[in-house]
Amino acid sequence: MLPIELVQGVTFGLFFPTLVSGAAAVAPPGAHTTMTTLAFIMFDGVGSSLGGWASALLYQELGGSA
Repeated sequence: MLPIELVQGVTFGLFFPTLVSGAAAVAPPGAHTTMTTLAFIMFDGVGSSLGGWASALLYQELGGSA
């Protein structure tokens, strides 16, 4: 286990309320749920996809070890 993983639970737990709060702050009146949904889509969908793509490029360039 990497030492940084010790704080992952705390930081991840703080991230989601911050995401919802930020989405609510920029949402037009009556669109809070829509903005929150779009924020989650950007994090889970686009973020995970870009992370997987970047990991694949790094693996291709640097190789892997078993």
